[in-house]
Amino acid sequence: MRKFIGLLAIACMPLFAAAQYSQDFAGCPDASGQTATTTPLFGKSSDDLQAYFSERLQPIIDNQQPKGDLELKVVIDAEGMPCLSSFTLNGEVRIEPNHIKNIVDGMGSWQPARNNDQAVAYQAVILVRFKGTKATAQLLAQ
Repeated sequence: MRKFIGLLAIACMPLFAAAQYSQDFAGCPDASGQTATTTPLFGKSSDDLQAYFSERLQPIIDNQQPKGDLELKVVIDAEGMPCLSSFTLNGEVRIEPNHIKNIVDGMGSWQPARNNDQAVAYQAVILVRFKGTKATAQLLAQ
């Protein structure tokens, strides 16, 4: 019986390794009801977003070589300041929630979304995909 339970536990390990974790954060400005004719931009191009997340996540990737996705919901206010409203982590990567929040808080100012000529708050979704020693980041269209 012990051998059977042991084999069952080993067979179920991949199911437990790929987990999902979500966390919500309070205090972000409300971006609902806002329409934007242009999306916000971090840095001067989409390559800057990729470079930022690669640099900040490299120590985690080097230690874990994970597979999975991190989906960040970030409100970029009308002044271009980011605020992490929630995240969902899928897969084998392990990152502390406060570390994720610190990465977003450390981004500094974005070029805000615009509705015609007026800056508006915008709910951005950033997808970070982990595979081995690489992390790719992209801003998803809303």
